[in-house]
Amino acid sequence: MKTRKEILKLISRRLDKGAHKYGHQDIDVHDGRDWITESLEEVLDLAVYVTAKLLQHQNNERKSQRRQDNRRLSTRRKSIGERRKKE
Repeated sequence: MKTRKEILKLISRRLDKGAHKYGHQDIDVHDGRDWITESLEEVLDLAVYVTAKLLQHQNNERKSQRRQDNRRLSTRRKSIGERRKKE
């Protein structure tokens, strides 16, 4: 139930933002726009935004993996160095 309320809250905020930007609360569904075309264009925009976020996430994952690999390598080098000192 909590998620449903959060979704409704986000939609409400988005409608409020549109009302503030365009100066009216209601959406005129008979204003002559081609709602299907506009929706498809918005979906394309969404694909761009989601893909950008995916690329950002993948880049962060690669950086994180390199850091982990470097830490492991550093730990191995220290361990090898310590063993050589004991020999």
